[in-house]
Amino acid sequence: MRYAFASAIVLSCLGGAAMACPDPSLGSGNMQIAPGAAAQPLSVMAGGENTLDACGLGMLGTGQFRSAPDFSFSVTGMAGREVVFDVDSTCDPALLVNTADGQWLFNDDSEGLDPRLTISDAMALEGRVDVWVGTFFGGDCQATLNVINQPIGTVPAPMPAPAPAPAPAPAPAPAPVPVPAPAPQPAPQPVPMPLPAANCPNPTIGGPPISLSSAQLFQQQAYTLQAMGSTTRVGECAGVNGGGTATVAPQTSLFLSGMQGYDLTLSVQASCDTTLLAHGSDGQWYYDDDSAGNLQPRLTVPSAAMNGRLDLWVGTFGGDSCPATLTLQAVAQAQPLPQPIPQPLPMPAQPQPAGGCPNPSLQGMPVYSNGSELYSPDTFQTTAMGGAMLGSCGLPGTGWASAQPQFTLFLNGMEGYGRLEIEVTSPGCDTTLLVRDAFGQWHFDDDSYGNLQPMLNLRNTAALNGRVDVWVGTYGNEACQASVEFETWSSP
Repeated sequence: MRYAFASAIVLSCLGGAAMACPDPSLGSGNMQIAPGAAAQPLSVMAGGENTLDACGLGMLGTGQFRSAPDFSFSVTGMAGREVVFDVDSTCDPALLVNTADGQWLFNDDSEGLDPRLTISDAMALEGRVDVWVGTFFGGDCQATLNVINQPIGTVPAPMPAPAPAPAPAPAPAPAPVPVPAPAPQPAPQPVPMPLPAANCPNPTIGGPPISLSSAQLFQQQAYTLQAMGSTTRVGECAGVNGGGTATVAPQTSLFLSGMQGYDLTLSVQASCDTTLLAHGSDGQWYYDDDSAGNLQPRLTVPSAAMNGRLDLWVGTFGGDSCPATLTLQAVAQAQPLPQPIPQPLPMPAQPQPAGGCPNPSLQGMPVYSNGSELYSPDTFQTTAMGGAMLGSCGLPGTGWASAQPQFTLFLNGMEGYGRLEIEVTSPGCDTTLLVRDAFGQWHFDDDSYGNLQPMLNLRNTAALNGRVDVWVGTYGNEACQASVEFETWSSP
């Protein structure tokens, strides 16, 4: 199932929306959704020309939608109720919703290939709700959008107990012994409903992304956002040890690189009583309330929780909302004192070329993609360069490469393809290609593409889900302009 949710809070570091993208301001006409209204089946042609990735909404999922909403609803008086949107279609449809409080919701395959979204947050259902019915792969098809509103956690009413059978009439003779009427069975009592999990902070939902490296975080980074509470006390949610309130979706999702050996310190300053909740890639929750003083939180997240996505909720203790400033800074971990070596063995001298050996702790130009997107090849321009002799660095191959990779790919969904092909072309020099996959394995090529140009086919595609570093080097330690093409293939 593909399901994603993004907060409408706009972080000061994020750019504006792309042109010709799903735009709530293009909606026209408001259909009514009110308590007690019957379910509404609405016919629609699913599809659209705008991809979520091109519109800056790629963290939600994959799909294509029109610019204007297919439906705009006016929703009122839904306290204690929820609205369900689901789609029936013979193709692979996708569903995109912008709620009354400006949050984006997406779903693809909750019911087979059909999407379904349930919205129960009262703030999200007080005003206008815009709905787009698109398709996962593009193209158009006939579909039906079903709109249902219902009480949250409704338990079916118990059936009444049957009335006792009347006593039989006495026979004329002999007189029968009276038979007592059976006692009525007690009616079953409704079972109390637990707090719906849908109202708790959800670590499977992504917020607006921030990508940073440790080098950027040596200086404190600050972002403005809205601290948001809710009616849900996080201490009542499974696995969360904390207090105060928070929304379902995080205020932001951090994607950090080069954080080995560093912890991350986060703090919040605001005019209301705020809280800070984090969920790390280690599956652990981290919480703070007042450590920064003046009813403001400060939290340190260890390096082990940052090998992937780190979700942050800036909530409030009392359920209110207010503007807030979130600050981030990398802090070096305390290192243990080195143990003395009684008789160190002398190491053979190794040549240290200028610039250093290819270093996977450094990051190149980030490229975020997946197997489906790379099925249509992506081409990038770069500078092929030397620096260190690969043989002197204990790496496979011949020639030279820089310490920093030219590209750092963050990939997913690669296991469904037979191979990833990487090709380099340059009219100016004899280039080489060095790749380190997500499993830490090195791959090298020099001239397989012909004309002194390299090509690699990486067939262990499971080792490509994650971070993949790419160095475009040269055989003669010179520098020249080059083009690099990345493409997935179905065949191995």
